[in-house]
Amino acid sequence: MDIASALWLNPSMHRVVLRVCCLLALANVARAQFQLTTGANTTDFNSLATTGLPTGWKVFTGATTSALGTDVSGTSFPSSATTWGTTTGNFRNVASALNSVVNSGDSTATQSAYTNRAIAIRQTASFGDPGAAFAFNISTAGVDVSSISFSAQMLSVQTNSTAWSLQYGFGANPSSWTTLAAYNDPGAFGASTITVTSSSFGSALNNQPNVWLRVVALTATTVGGTRDTFGIDDFTTTATVTTSPPNIVTQPPPQNVTPGATVSLSVVAAGTGTLSYRSE
Repeated sequence: MDIASALWLNPSMHRVVLRVCCLLALANVARAQFQLTTGANTTDFNSLATTGLPTGWKVFTGATTSALGTDVSGTSFPSSATTWGTTTGNFRNVASALNSVVNSGDSTATQSAYTNRAIAIRQTASFGDPGAAFAFNISTAGVDVSSISFSAQMLSVQTNSTAWSLQYGFGANPSSWTTLAAYNDPGAFGASTITVTSSSFGSALNNQPNVWLRVVALTATTVGGTRDTFGIDDFTTTATVTTSPPNIVTQPPPQNVTPGATVSLSVVAAGTGTLSYRSE
């Protein structure tokens, strides 16, 4: 008997199937977002070929100043190793410029053999120029974000030049974004570390249920011709335990006492630091 027949014969099974579907949907949402923990949370992209994009990561085209864009994680990201010089427009799994003996002239076989991997893109006139984005969906519930850093990598230097920005936004599909840092094409093969600290973004990212961080190209390349292959690696978000001022969660209940009698008051408080309480 197929599922449709079973549901027709036993309507109560609708509730069971619906519940299972809801649980699966919730599980997928949970897997799609990365929960920050205290310390350095680093994505190194070394398992792209075996497990695909890490938890929380997606790639987009059509990103704008007010939208994430179109999620192309399942259609334009071949997880198998790809060379820096391949001109097909797509996101890709490439050798990181952080490999110890890496060289811009490395052969296809050498690039494929490197175990230190990066996620990259080759833009074309019809793919990601502008609007390409590497995006990381996180929850910072219970932690304070102290710094964000990543390795920005120029892997195939071409005549076109792309400006990339590190931004953050809030919610399932942010309509506004705040820029934290910029990376401009240096015109040479290699890696540059981009770092921003809470001195730049304050407490904005602290204890938030839904945050997007993205490295995005919002403006078109500056000259005609072939685009660069650009990649990122070792994306690190460092967090500490959330600290918040002490506050009274539950006030003491009212009591009737006779003058001169002893009264005991209790309160429930949350937060860190020294709490003092006075009743008048």
